Amino acid sequence: MEKTPSACAMQWSIDLEKSLRSNKPGKSTEAILRIGPRLEWWNRVSNLHAAEYKIFGLIPGEDKLLANAILLRLTDAFKSGDKHMKICIVKIFLSELKQRRQLRSEGRKDEGILSKDKLDSYSELLTRIKIVFDSGDVEERALSLGLFGCWAHIAKDSADVRYLILSSLVSINILEAKASLFAAGCFSELADDFAYVFLEMLGGLLTSSGTSKAIRLAGGRAFAKMWCSILLADRAHKTGVKLILESSEEEFSLVMLVSLSKIASKWTPLLPRQMDLLSSFMTKDRGLSLQAMALKCLRFILAKGMYHVPGNSNVTLELFGVINQSDFPPALRFDALRALCKILPSNLDTIPCTEILTIFSKFLQIVEFKIQSPIISERLFAIHVLASIFDKLSGILKDAAGGIGSTVSSHMLTFIIDRISQLIKLVVVNPHPDKGAEQEDQKIII
Repeated sequence: MEKTPSACAMQWSIDLEKSLRSNKPGKSTEAILRIGPRLEWWNRVSNLHAAEYKIFGLIPGEDKLLANAILLRLTDAFKSGDKHMKICIVKIFLSELKQRRQLRSEGRKDEGILSKDKLDSYSELLTRIKIVFDSGDVEERALSLGLFGCWAHIAKDSADVRYLILSSLVSINILEAKASLFAAGCFSELADDFAYVFLEMLGGLLTSSGTSKAIRLAGGRAFAKMWCSILLADRAHKTGVKLILESSEEEFSLVMLVSLSKIASKWTPLLPRQMDLLSSFMTKDRGLSLQAMALKCLRFILAKGMYHVPGNSNVTLELFGVINQSDFPPALRFDALRALCKILPSNLDTIPCTEILTIFSKFLQIVEFKIQSPIISERLFAIHVLASIFDKLSGILKDAAGGIGSTVSSHMLTFIIDRISQLIKLVVVNPHPDKGAEQEDQKIII
């Protein structure tokens, strides 16, 4: 049987200790960077079965002791090492934090081998990092704050650490202030009471005329972490909407669109408000960057499958508007098409028959434009979406009054005949068409 991380931990601890004591240049930092992926592996398979203890000759609780020993060695290295070593340590725990968040999003409830209940020495770990913060320069304080953020799951209840983070928010040094925003965001994901205090401070910080652009952007990104409870998320979302609507800074608005979309994606009741916000940023007067970001955020929410967008909503109307603007970049119009194809199929049976013909005609015009694209994937996608919508409409309009069904079918037949004629002309000119043209033939015929 292949060894588990717990069975390897003794050797890892010994190797780390030897390397940290080595006088050979670079040996200690190599060991630190090597232990990072090992800790992540251990996090993924941290729970041992009784049989594994017997097979590998482990004593119950030995894995916890070894995890504590490795973490204490790393914090000692952080306290006594140079800045390069400190940076390496923060890097491995930033990676571990990313992995932990991913596991959490997949439904994992415990925090792996680095969870608070498995780290008996967690208070000692925090104390050693705090020593670096108290005695270090600006860069060392920023690195300490970064580590506190990575260890929010074991530090969130520490009054001392909370005070350090919140007091650093108003630091005159940008590096330290940005690090405190990162740490505060990490704490806010896990501690509702902390998040409320942070939200109040953040709102004041972002509206202050003395706040630098870099801090405003970092603060905007921190907003994305305010979703621990529905009440917190609702307050944060309302605050964020107010900030973005009052702001004239494009970069800040771009960041806030992303953050507010992330908050809304956590709680379904917030999605209608976020959809209204996104549709307001899809109008032509907002500029291409904001329109593109609003579309990107819309597709992010649609991909979650949490919200049914009504077919006659402002979002749908704005998407048609974007697609029909001939002076918009093709990539932006294609993003709008992809978003629209997520919305329309599920709404066709709720749209009045009298409106379906207008919508289908608009959509047909869009597809006719997209099949002129030099990009094969865009042409194939447009045809695929048109076929899917027509297939659904055929069932809905089968018994519709006023001959709407036959009119839609006639439009579709005309489109197919015209497209086949174009493809035949292409084959006459080029008897050996490329793979893309062959795929278009198949899509249309099928």
